[in-house]
Amino acid sequence: MYKLNLVNIGRNIKAERVRKGYSQEELAELADTTRHTISLIESGL
Repeated sequence: MYKLNLVNIGRNIKAERVRKGYSQEELAELADTTRHTISLIESGL
């Protein structure tokens, strides 16, 4: 159940990022993190 919630959160973040036209790299810069971290979050890991 916990894993399912992380997957849904990741999907929502990716959908919003794409809707706004940001790359993972651009979102990472805005969030002061790395592209790798954004990728992990969007994957639900």
